[in-house]
Amino acid sequence: MRITVGPVLGLRTRLETLFWPSYLALAVLTAFLAHTMVHLTLGPALLAGVLSALLFLVCEWLHQFGQSLAARLVGGPMVGIRFFNLFSASEYPAGDPVLRQAVKLLPFWSHH
Repeated sequence: MRITVGPVLGLRTRLETLFWPSYLALAVLTAFLAHTMVHLTLGPALLAGVLSALLFLVCEWLHQFGQSLAARLVGGPMVGIRFFNLFSASEYPAGDPVLRQAVKLLPFWSHH
């Protein structure tokens, strides 16, 4: 099941099929760790698991939003974020010549 959200802050967010089981597994794993290592009871451990997965999602989205800001600085129009599992990828228009030139210059800029 694929879902597209947005645009939010200028970016379309696509949640691919493996997004759902990946984040569910992350929530279950972190709930298990909260229960066994922190000794939370079942309810608070499940809440901790869900909140951990949501925090991970928000941080991943914010990371990609930062990528879009960097792309805008060099004239590359990032158009979206695709969550394919726990992780995501930036989406750019196919064959964007501005972005290809900017990618060549970024290592130079980072050292000066």
